[in-house]
Amino acid sequence: MKEYRSEIRRLTNQDKRGYRWDYCDSSLSSFEESFAVLLPRGEKLKNYVEQSLAHRAGEAIGIELGGPGSSLFSGFTHGFFKKTAGIALADQRRFFDYDPTDKDTMRNHTVIEGDILRRSTLRKIEQEFLQGEKADFIIKRMVGGDFYLPCEPFFMGGRANDYYQMLSRSRGLMLVENPMAFWDLIDVWGLHSHHNNYGLEVDVRTNGSRGGVMLRKLADAPEELPLLTVEEVREIVGDKGKYSALSALFATPS
Repeated sequence: MKEYRSEIRRLTNQDKRGYRWDYCDSSLSSFEESFAVLLPRGEKLKNYVEQSLAHRAGEAIGIELGGPGSSLFSGFTHGFFKKTAGIALADQRRFFDYDPTDKDTMRNHTVIEGDILRRSTLRKIEQEFLQGEKADFIIKRMVGGDFYLPCEPFFMGGRANDYYQMLSRSRGLMLVENPMAFWDLIDVWGLHSHHNNYGLEVDVRTNGSRGGVMLRKLADAPEELPLLTVEEVREIVGDKGKYSALSALFATPS
């Protein structure tokens, strides 16, 4: 049975074109490696998150976008999060070498099936999981999956705003690994956010092939995420057809 589950896990990480990626239900230490560039030198991701959200200990709500989150959230201090969720295309936990579903239930962790770019998934998260509350911690690191995201800044900015609105104003923390296609834009956006003092603490950094954003939402943060204008985007990337202002071309069904 163990060999069977391993083979199923291998196959579920392979897309229709035969490409594979080996990140599936990654551990907290794996996320720490990816976001090390955003952390103080020598700091552990677990310690950083728990210290940043110490005022919410026992009541904190966490979400992983683009993954099941089982291994990730099991790495935090037991009871620090009141509830957690992983948002994945499919709940594959029963095919893992070890099925964590029972322990997830004990930790009040759930997996919500859905595409993180679809509004139907947003509604699921809000209605079935958050139920009127806000998230204290949101993290996204899809690695290979980022190559399948639309290279359309206005559409993706809109989705970023949707998840930003789920984040608590009580110093809610968001960690996002950036698709390489948007590095230039996000660098400029980060500078704008810093200089304009939007009620946000924003840190944008890159290191080799990885880039990330750390965003902290403060009490006076705006309702909507401040984004670059069409003119600003065109000034950065040029009007060469690589990006289009016609976000509707990439709109996903509701």
